[in-house]
Order: sequence, then C-alpha cells, then structure tokens
Amino acid sequence: MYNKQNGFTLITVLILTSMASIVVLSSLRENIVQERLSGNFQKKLNSRLMAEKGVFEQAKLLQQTLNEEGVLAVEDLISKTSNASGS
Repeated sequence: MYNKQNGFTLITVLILTSMASIVVLSSLRENIVQERLSGNFQKKLNSRLMAEKGVFEQAKLLQQTLNEEGVLAVEDLISKTSNASGS
C-alpha cells in the first residue's frame, strides 16, 4: 500500500508542474504580444512627431521667405523654398 501512495504523489506533482508550466508559458506569450504592441505604438508616435516636425519646419521656411522677399506668387514661393529636405 505504501508503493501505491508514492506513485500517486508522483502523478500529482507532475500534473501540478504541467499546469504551472502552461500558466507560465501563456503569461510569457501575452507579455511578448504586449511588448510588440507597445513598440508599434511608440514607432507610430515617433513617425507622427517627425511628420509634424517636417510640416512646421516647412511652414517656418515659407514664412521666412515671405518676410525676406515680400509678397510672392505661389509658384515663386514654391520655387524659392523647394530645396528644403526632410532630414
């Protein structure tokens, strides 16, 4: 009867260990997904900020050109500020 109890204890420990492993692996997978989502959100935010920065720099360049040159036609203003880059 003593041998049957040792086998039961072994099976119980194996089942509990398997359940704990499943919980840990599930949690690990969820953390990886959350990490990817937050990384994608950060990249999206950075790209939006860079785009806004480019728009404001171009608007500043246009305003400076208008202040220096006075009243210009749209075509002249574009030709004078077309050397701007996005870097």
